[in-house]
Amino acid sequence: MLAAAIELREALAALLTAGAASEALVARLNAWLARAPERSRVAASAQGYAWVTGRAGDALLAPLWPVVWSAADLLVSGRVTQVRACTDRRCAWLFLDASRGRRRRWCSMEGCGNRAKARRHYRRRRAA
Repeated sequence: MLAAAIELREALAALLTAGAASEALVARLNAWLARAPERSRVAASAQGYAWVTGRAGDALLAPLWPVVWSAADLLVSGRVTQVRACTDRRCAWLFLDASRGRRRRWCSMEGCGNRAKARRHYRRRRAA
């Protein structure tokens, strides 16, 4: 399961940061989609709404299916151009830049952004 999750993560990172359409990378996502159960209908529950699958998939890989479906939805939505990599050199996260000017730099202001600003402030104070 861990190896499969890492394989999926690497495939999605390559696909979402490729910059241009790549048949080989799309083929990797399609291979995952072929293994995933189909989302056949929406059902209501106490927590809200969720997709209900039409056939059972591998139960051990069940936590990965929403990731696969979301990645495919992102690709066909046309918003893949808004995927950015965090500019913190110690962070490898990708995020969807939905900011007004599409100039977001960090995956999270509370984490990476705060640390970057604190380092910059420390350098300025030390130089002075």
